[in-house]
Amino acid sequence: RLFLTGPVGGAGRGRHLRPCARVEEGRLLRRRGWATACIDVSDGLLADLGHILDQSSVGAELQVDALPVDPELVGLDAAHRWSLQLGGGDDYELCFTVPAGAQTRLPELAEELGLALTVVGHITAGGGLRVVRPDGTAFVPERSGYQHFAGNPAGERP
Repeated sequence: RLFLTGPVGGAGRGRHLRPCARVEEGRLLRRRGWATACIDVSDGLLADLGHILDQSSVGAELQVDALPVDPELVGLDAAHRWSLQLGGGDDYELCFTVPAGAQTRLPELAEELGLALTVVGHITAGGGLRVVRPDGTAFVPERSGYQHFAGNPAGERP
């Protein structure tokens, strides 16, 4: 299963003045052996989750309506909100995976982290990432996240 430690998208709307990285929470996930993979959402959820999927040679399915909503995004059109949640960066929440068999430990994990953990999807055997709307159709966001070398057509470092 795929989890988030909190809402994403608020920074993409320009509303986070002092984002706080979840360093201690990440260390705890590692110490306890709860997460099989983990990354902070600094470049956007799709971009950062893509790194986990690439490194693990797996795919994923995200339920867009399961994403926790930042208060700054309440009232926005759903498609615009989802695009900010999926492609905005600098939220620094953690996106991590937990094996299906470890689900029973989640209340303990949430209590120890002091966070409300949200299941937002699951890992799939095939490659690629599918984002699913509430009606089951695919959602294609306006952007997938920050592209570090987008200004360089060859994709090489300057």
